[in-house]
Amino acid sequence: MALVSVLAVTAGFGGLDKGSAATQVTLGETYDNGMLQLTPRRFDGICDVEQLRRGTSTYSLEKALEKSWRVIALYVTVENLGNEAVELGSAFKSKNASEAPFTLADAVEYEYFGAYRPSGRFNNVFAFPPGKKLDLTLYWGVAPDKWDTPGTATIRMYDLELREDVNGTVRIFHTTPIARYGNVSAAIQGCG
Repeated sequence: MALVSVLAVTAGFGGLDKGSAATQVTLGETYDNGMLQLTPRRFDGICDVEQLRRGTSTYSLEKALEKSWRVIALYVTVENLGNEAVELGSAFKSKNASEAPFTLADAVEYEYFGAYRPSGRFNNVFAFPPGKKLDLTLYWGVAPDKWDTPGTATIRMYDLELREDVNGTVRIFHTTPIARYGNVSAAIQGCG
């Protein structure tokens, strides 16, 4: 009986999705993904895409914005308490969690544009150094007709672990085999 109850609760939070285990996270609450302390602050719809284009300067973001997809942003405080840099990914077209630590869970078709510092012309953050704490903005473009819940967003913040690369000389980050993640859902502010 207890196992059935646990499974029912786990399924209710999306935790039975391919054997994954979800931890519900609210805005303002810190989630530890094994390497980073992540504190999501708010979701925004980006009204002025031209301003976003001027504020960031990456080819992948330029290409994605040409599609006229809806752009949403997650504002998050990130702190690396480990002793290794953590890759934050950039403009992955796949929803595969092994490619980026953050995925948009409620959109069928989207692109992750990457993580950015609040200011600076070349402000894309590809790798987060150890001992640093920064406020970052993560951007996604969403095909308007491919979004299950257009007024809200759900982001999965996947747990990370350090492993040896295939050639044995470089250490890289992968998601954990059981795909544990923090699940944060909230209404989109601004143009959401």
